[in-house]
Order: sequence, then C-alpha cells, then structure tokens
Amino acid sequence: MRRIRTAQIAVPIALLASAATAGADDTASDDAAAEAGDPIVVSGIAQQEERLEDFATQLSEADPTSPIALYEPGQYCPGVVGLSPVWNQEIARRMREVAQATGIKPAQGACRTSALVLFGNNRRELLRQFQAMHPEYFTELTGERIDFQGREAPVMAWKLLARLDRDGKPIQVNGDGIQVVEVNSGMSRTAAATRPIIAMSVVLIDRSAIRGLNTRQIADYALMRSVTDTDPARVKASVAPTILKVVDAPEGSETPLSLTSWDFAYVKSRYAVNRWSLGPSQMASIRAGMKHNLQAGE
Repeated sequence: MRRIRTAQIAVPIALLASAATAGADDTASDDAAAEAGDPIVVSGIAQQEERLEDFATQLSEADPTSPIALYEPGQYCPGVVGLSPVWNQEIARRMREVAQATGIKPAQGACRTSALVLFGNNRRELLRQFQAMHPEYFTELTGERIDFQGREAPVMAWKLLARLDRDGKPIQVNGDGIQVVEVNSGMSRTAAATRPIIAMSVVLIDRSAIRGLNTRQIADYALMRSVTDTDPARVKASVAPTILKVVDAPEGSETPLSLTSWDFAYVKSRYAVNRWSLGPSQMASIRAGMKHNLQAGE
C-alpha cells in the first residue's frame, strides 16, 4: 500500500510543545470571516467545537464513577520488537521523546518495558503465539477488565490496568473477584476513592499495515494506541486530522508525517487532568485543554 505523505500536516515536536497549532485550514478562514462580519463563521465555530468534542470522546473511556486510566509519572517505558534492531530502537526513542513533550513523563534511562509494541507477518498468528508464551499479558490485575481494541483490525491493542487507593497501594480483590476498598476519610461526590493506572500496554501490529510508513509515523501511531482508549472503528469515522488513521489510509491518500496538533493537544490535555477527578470532570478538562492548545497556535 503506497501512501502520499503530506509535509503540511507534520508538526515538529518542539513547535507543538510550545503551542499546539490548529489542525485545519478552516480555523484561519473563520478568523478572516469574523473580521469581515460574515455570519457563516458562527456555524464554522460550532462545527469546530463539535469535531473537538467528538475526537476527545473517540479517544477516551470515561466512567462517571471513576477517573480515566493514566500512566504514573516515570513509568512509561516503550519497548519495540519485530523489526530491525535499528528501527526498533528508533521507534522506541521517538515514543519516549513524544511522551516527554506531551507531559506523560516517561521513565528515564534503562527501564522495564511498560508499553510493548510487537510486529509480525500475521497479526492473528502473532496474537496466538504471544498469548501461549506470555499468558501474564492477558491476566486481569486487581479485578480490572481488559478491553481488547481492534480484535479484527490489522492493529490490536490493550492495557493491563491496576487500581490504587488514596495511599497509592493496589486495592485488594476477595475470593469472589470483588474489589475491596477501605476508605479512612469521608467519600466525595467529585473525587474518587480509587483510580486506575496503566501498568502495561500492548500493541500488536501486522507488518502489512505499516508498509510505506517511516519510523516517525509508526512510533507516533504506536504511542497514541498505547496511551489512549482508541477503538479503530470509532477513529475511522472521525473528521479530525490524526496519525491514528495512518494504517487504514487508502492507497494514494494523504497521510500525516507525524503526530498532528490535534493528537498532541489531546494527549497533553489528558495528562494534565486532576488524576482523582471523576471521568466526566476529566473529559471537560480535556476538551477545554484541547481548545486552548489548538487556539494558541492560531
């Protein structure tokens, strides 16, 4: 599958870190229309708001009774297997670089892999072999359900979640598989007594899905799958510019060269939320953060 790369969509990490730029030309057009008093701009702004909200929703699993799952500071450590040693190392290096720029706060120096990316010639066979050799990557931690995203897609991803109490300790699970939480202080309606953390993420990629892509595109795609709650089917319907569409891009279509400003704004906003707030409150913060970051580059 040959894809046309478009440099206009690619944004350097250093530039994104200072101010995430707008992801679509219609924003600039809206500004010009506003200065001319064009009433159509109202519709344009509303559409932009709707696109932003849809994109944030497509990348998030927000529970009204629980915070969103995040990596703990210093715990994100990418490891790549299945390509050449040079490509494996470069993809992992780039993933760590983007994680640092977006506020994930990755591990420094030598570390134990917590974001595993595996490549194989047949994704389904790779899954079968991996599960047979490493069943621990398919075992629930502290009773947290595993959500396998993209079971029928060329790329499949999932996360092993653990749940911590207010003291930072893993919660206990009784013999019936029920989570047991002891709360010393009064319960709050706006803050959680426990929260999920990402202990491990796994991304399985069929090599055919990355044909024609470079290491930067692959790394940025893998990072997004490892830190977001992305269902490939939902992202396909998105009109937002995102690196997450790169593996499904039709032959001859334009694809981003790297993480887009929308991708950057989402991850940065996700990792800036109050970690103890409940899902709806965190989603509101993510949407506000994305809007601020995208407007900052206009």
